[in-house]
Amino acid sequence: MKLYRCLILNKEKKQIEDIYLERNKKILLNKLFKEEKKLIKILEIQFERKIKEKDLEKIYFKIGRLLNAGVSLKKSIEFQKSSCKNLSLKFRIFNLYKKLEKGEDIYEILRSENLIKEREMLIIYVSENAGKIGDGFLKVAYLKQKKKN
Repeated sequence: MKLYRCLILNKEKKQIEDIYLERNKKILLNKLFKEEKKLIKILEIQFERKIKEKDLEKIYFKIGRLLNAGVSLKKSIEFQKSSCKNLSLKFRIFNLYKKLEKGEDIYEILRSENLIKEREMLIIYVSENAGKIGDGFLKVAYLKQKKKN
């Protein structure tokens, strides 16, 4: 599988940037054609790489800080879309953001995107129910940092 970062025009003639995970370019072009999106340019192609724990730690730390500062969950994840350099992680954050907009639970999305382990998911679940989800993300970041050292 390859990751394709594309500049496209959607149905409303609005220029957007999106990331797709497909086997090859032909399948990607067929998918865009079915969705009535016009490809302007493929910006970058990358094979799907493993996401490093260090990258996840940074993302969770930034999200936790933003949440504790009063920024909404959607907005804090939206900020992460542009900040990460690993295209595999960026693709998963794009999916995370899209699913969050649909109203799915954050911990279910993180699990389906393979961004979190079971123990870490419980921390975020409990902290969300306690009203301190920012602290939950920070706790997960600290656990990842401890595990690294």
